[in-house]
Amino acid sequence: EFNSLTTTGLVPGKAYTLTVPLDAATNAALADFVPTLAAAGSDDGADSDGTFVRAAPVRAERRDATAGAFGTFTDTFDFGFVEPLAIGDLLFIDLDGDGVQNDNSGGVSGVRSS
Repeated sequence: EFNSLTTTGLVPGKAYTLTVPLDAATNAALADFVPTLAAAGSDDGADSDGTFVRAAPVRAERRDATAGAFGTFTDTFDFGFVEPLAIGDLLFIDLDGDGVQNDNSGGVSGVRSS
């Protein structure tokens, strides 16, 4: 899903920092998302340009930019987000060796994966 952001009233030639705060109080819609990789791919208009910043008190996605001349518009400053993925459920001991988690397959706790 796309959402367009437009900032007006900028001074030509002045440096700005575009910031998307990632705290739930400010952007609840992004609470379950993480930033994608920046500058992935060869299309600057389609990739994420943000840099993830984990600075107290908030996490944010940031992009430094300099405003162009009056009447210009830049539409290639993008911020991408994705839901984190997880795998797993249960690590079990397959006592009967059938490859299936069943009643006689006990779970194992405290195992780390990477």
